[in-house]
Amino acid sequence: MSFLLIFILPVFVLTANWLNREWQDQRTEQTAQQERTLRAMTTEIDDAVNHMLVTTNQMALDHALAPTNQEYSAVRSVTAALARYDLSSPLINKIFVYLTSQPDVFFAADGTYDVAPTMYKYGILAGRAGVKAEQNLLHTLRPQLLYTPTANPERGQLTLAVPITAAPGAHSRGTAFYVLNTTAVREQLQAAAPSANQTLALVVGQGRITAKPVVAGKSLPQSTRWSVWQALTKENRLTVTRQAGQGRLFNVVSVTTKPSPWPPLLSLLVQYAWLFAALLVGGDCSGNSCSAGGFAAAGGRYASGNH
Repeated sequence: MSFLLIFILPVFVLTANWLNREWQDQRTEQTAQQERTLRAMTTEIDDAVNHMLVTTNQMALDHALAPTNQEYSAVRSVTAALARYDLSSPLINKIFVYLTSQPDVFFAADGTYDVAPTMYKYGILAGRAGVKAEQNLLHTLRPQLLYTPTANPERGQLTLAVPITAAPGAHSRGTAFYVLNTTAVREQLQAAAPSANQTLALVVGQGRITAKPVVAGKSLPQSTRWSVWQALTKENRLTVTRQAGQGRLFNVVSVTTKPSPWPPLLSLLVQYAWLFAALLVGGDCSGNSCSAGGFAAAGGRYASGNH
């Protein structure tokens, strides 16, 4: 009993304090790492969006994109000019340009396309949105990051629509449409948060793209309402944070699980195995009146237990 009070009880108290401190440190470090991941992902998407905005601004200053007639030579000069704006980005599938001076067609580096059929074929608009929705988008006055749902909710289409203006509020020549590669976007989200206890989602307009749709057995919301995402915290012991992108075109949401208590415990066992072994030997020693024979017997039993 005296051995228990003198040795075991203090060690137990110290161990409990160490485990609590280690768990708190782990939680703090995990939270900091997850926040860094969230900021880095938001910055990465911001940079990609900003690149497209700057490219569109350059289009507004390009006289080759201001044809004065609809002759073949004028159309050809526009498509040739658009080849210069190929960003060679894995995030972009296609770039279409709508010019108010040529309202019947979309221009692309590989030719011209009919406006309405192309908007639905490439998922710029969903279903049959109607003429009013089409015209509103074609003449948008501000950048928009659009989400168009598909049959598979994890495979929605993203498109960045940017008015072609030399400066905010200036006369618009039309609109540039960047049809994004959502598979590449998803892979980017997955690469940014490779750990099993964190996933990222890009939330825009009426939908979201996720690195993985299920976290800790819970499906992530289809809704873009922040209150719905926050409900995950209360219901499933998950931590949910977000960061807004440039111009509030999008939000990057981070969903993380609570840190497990097992890593600190395993660390304790590995680092202090020698101490626990000594205590076991000491306990056997006290039961054998601390005699030399008692030490030998305890040591023999401990050794045999490790074979």
